Amino acid sequence: MKNIYSFLVTSLFRFLGIVSRSISPAFRQRFGRTIGLFMLLLSKKRRTVTYQNIHSSFPEKSIEECYSIVRSSYENLGITLVELLAFPSFTRKLLQQQITVINSEYLLEQQRNGKSMILLSGHYGNWELLAFGVASIVDIPFSIVVKEQRNVSADTLLNSYRTLRNNSVIPMRSAARNIIKKIQQGEAIAMLTDQAADPNKDVFVEFFGRPAVTYEAPAYLSIKYQIPIVFGVARRTTDGKYEVELQRIFPKTTELTKESIHSLTQEHTLMLEQTIRKDPSQWSWQHKRWKYNPKDYIENPSLKK
Repeated sequence: MKNIYSFLVTSLFRFLGIVSRSISPAFRQRFGRTIGLFMLLLSKKRRTVTYQNIHSSFPEKSIEECYSIVRSSYENLGITLVELLAFPSFTRKLLQQQITVINSEYLLEQQRNGKSMILLSGHYGNWELLAFGVASIVDIPFSIVVKEQRNVSADTLLNSYRTLRNNSVIPMRSAARNIIKKIQQGEAIAMLTDQAADPNKDVFVEFFGRPAVTYEAPAYLSIKYQIPIVFGVARRTTDGKYEVELQRIFPKTTELTKESIHSLTQEHTLMLEQTIRKDPSQWSWQHKRWKYNPKDYIENPSLKK
């Protein structure tokens, strides 16, 4: 039964990809919004989580305003999916027309110096197009840390699209050793850090006024190897195109301590929060971001070696 389900989902992705690649960018986004609304109807439990996250983060907003963000957030998921499935038809020229990259020199400077960097983003706007498009435009391959999907065939299909422009993927389960190797080789590492991490080993920082356990790896690697964090999102503009404004954070210390890791993690998390507050409709609120209470966990004082 599981194999049949995996086959059907993968076949659906292939079909949606054929449709998505055959239509214009504007119609593709309309198509994606429709797919997103179907997602909205599929799971009442997930809709509830989405609404609760939004309401808790914006208590000043009315019920109607919160539900409007819920709807838009699901539409964004649909757009992200159908645009990902259309990657085989995206030429470099098309990407340059659709995406504006501000401060791309941050990436080029690191490459010229033969040094690595940590590219951070969240599930905002089109995060798939962010890695795919920016890497193609600036002609710098990214090594993207991805969480494996249970559906192996669908996971393989999506990764084949993500790697069409010389990007590579690093499975999260085997990320540590591969990331360190690529940093030492001066390659760029791309990560999404806005989902709940491991409360037993990662760090709690403030996110929308509440403690949220957040991956400590980006801060740890930035400090240990003295490389910058470059934060950015692919924000969809009113004309359906995307704007990516890169922001750079350099480690302020060479000392690996709980405090230095916490401080840097808080800094890049605040950047994401400020981005979301400008337009909360483009963030994926469906995840249980605040499911762990720091009072329930004893933080491990030792650093990873």
